[in-house]
Amino acid sequence: MIWSEIQRWFVGGRMGQGKEESTVEMSGEDQVTAEMGFNRSVELTRKFQFWWARAESPKHCPLRSAKTFKPLSCLNLKGERKSGFHEIELKVRDYELDQFGVVNNAVYANYCQHGRHETLESIGVSCEEVSRSGEALAISQFTIKFIAPLRSGCKFVVKTKILGTTGGRIYFEQYIFKLPNEELILEAKGTAVWLDNKYRPTRIPSHVCVKLAQFQCQNVGF
Repeated sequence: MIWSEIQRWFVGGRMGQGKEESTVEMSGEDQVTAEMGFNRSVELTRKFQFWWARAESPKHCPLRSAKTFKPLSCLNLKGERKSGFHEIELKVRDYELDQFGVVNNAVYANYCQHGRHETLESIGVSCEEVSRSGEALAISQFTIKFIAPLRSGCKFVVKTKILGTTGGRIYFEQYIFKLPNEELILEAKGTAVWLDNKYRPTRIPSHVCVKLAQFQCQNVGF
């Protein structure tokens, strides 16, 4: 442990030095000064021992319960509009509910898709124009973590952030918050792949890369 190493350094090391230097003649004042310095070192060592034992005590290191834990990626998302995220407000419709009176799980994927398309539209990338050109954007990976349900009439906001691009892929993360208190409903991450007119992966067009890069540069930080 750190304490044992410090103790060995202060006590063993200093006392060892004292033996080696015992042949050196010291005046009375020098001896008093040396003793005071050594005593001060021992005192600091004891204080450190007390602090370390206190820090290691479970009482002073409480575990965070599951109820109070929030994913790191969700921090700074609530309240005012945060840079890096595009937001769109929606409302639950009755036909989106399942037999239990809550929004069907599959519907959340539609909410997220709409949020992604609106985000691209906001930076000048139209999914309709991409489709007319014969190319396409396809989701190759998409994971959702459901946290709380939405019910009929609930208003909510979809927040979308573009994390980055590599070659022919766009990485993003999304969150849905219930309004007005912005209760976290779900969090999601995914990857979109750019496809050519033969539906094969290809590089993202340069003009799209420029727009994505500009969007990220303008929305760095929180």
